[in-house]
Amino acid sequence: MKYIRILTIVLFLLPFLFSCEMKKDLLGGKDSDKETPSYENVGLLDLEVKAEKEAKAPNTKGDDDGEEDLLSPDNFSITIADSLGETVKYYESYAAMKDEGGLLLPVGTYSVRAAMGSDLNAGFNSPYYAGDTVCKVTEKEVAKVVAQCNLQNKKVQFACSDEFYSQFKEDYSIVIDNGVGVLTLKKDEARIAYLKNTGTLRFTMYATTHDNTVHTYSHDFSKDDQILNHNNVLIELGTVPTVPDGDPDHGGGGDDSEEPEEPDDPDDPDDGDDSNVPDVPVNGPVLKVDVSLIEKDYIIEVPSHFEESDKPDNGDGDNNGGDDNNGGDEVKKEPVISGTIDGKAFDVKKSQDVKNAKSVVIYMDMPTGLAALSADIKIGSDPAFSLDLLNYKGHALESVLNSIGLPKKNDKGKLKFDISAFLNMLGASNSFTVVVKDNNGEGTDATIKLTK
Repeated sequence: MKYIRILTIVLFLLPFLFSCEMKKDLLGGKDSDKETPSYENVGLLDLEVKAEKEAKAPNTKGDDDGEEDLLSPDNFSITIADSLGETVKYYESYAAMKDEGGLLLPVGTYSVRAAMGSDLNAGFNSPYYAGDTVCKVTEKEVAKVVAQCNLQNKKVQFACSDEFYSQFKEDYSIVIDNGVGVLTLKKDEARIAYLKNTGTLRFTMYATTHDNTVHTYSHDFSKDDQILNHNNVLIELGTVPTVPDGDPDHGGGGDDSEEPEEPDDPDDPDDGDDSNVPDVPVNGPVLKVDVSLIEKDYIIEVPSHFEESDKPDNGDGDNNGGDDNNGGDEVKKEPVISGTIDGKAFDVKKSQDVKNAKSVVIYMDMPTGLAALSADIKIGSDPAFSLDLLNYKGHALESVLNSIGLPKKNDKGKLKFDISAFLNMLGASNSFTVVVKDNNGEGTDATIKLTK
């Protein structure tokens, strides 16, 4: 009986001993004069994790240098999945993986993800770093893989200029959101805002002038691909001086008869008149918004946006002669349908492959308010069906549609129909024909074709 127990233990340990010997051999640590056991259809994954901190935005606070310690590769979790997307190995940390000295895997193609943090909808001091790579494991060879990890959610910081404080008190508040999460920032907020990339980024500011008048400013960056495609954003707020009545330099009623005004040069919009300065009195300071895209060691300057105070959604189509870029004609625009796949914009007129997609969102820009919204849906070989997305109570998909959080009648702005919940239901060929109508009687439609 003692002999049988010893034999059983030896047989149990043999695969483990052979696995260790193979790792030594593949990594060059085994004596060459010893006989090598035969291993079929197995290779060794040798993974290296590299994590890179994004550049610090100039003149900002709260970007603690202590975050460098958090970005130690040893702190990253490791997920290894096969070609079907099934997880074959998970390590809570890269340090734990290194302790094993390498991972033996059957021959095949694998995806490797190294990640640190959680991709929250919105949160303070909650960066999410990750890196994905694909590797091929071949028989009796070492697959050397490097996972390069970078910031994956959007880091948003605000800075206010001296001109801003000359007009406003310091008790302002800024509400920033991405359609699924909201954060509120004030002057003394030292934490940094992080938001999931959803294809939506906008903010509303509530500020009080020194005469105790409260003003509201809103801006939506969701149509600016430059901003949506960068994860390290600095929004700098200032003010633009208004032009007093009777200012001869800006057409305020002065006598220009002695020196005629030269015509504007169409190739130089800044020549001649100051077109970015409102030429009529306004109810309050005009907010100037500059967005810097911080990327390594350079800054991309986005042209300034100007918002007239106290009129975030005036709905009357009259902005008193302000700059066309101010949204004065916004309410006259017809509805527009667009979409994103995993937070990136796509052409709704072209068929899209969503085999590996995690999120598909259809957006409807409704300046005057939503009057009607419906969809004709065709999934795989199943018969097509129609949905009134403003009145679907009692439909078989009611619970799914409730979870999506659809817009309601008369909602304004950039509304969304998140069809991500349908991704697991899709067949090889699918379509979503969305039809919208606004409160001005204008309508449009788009057919989004998705393949798998």
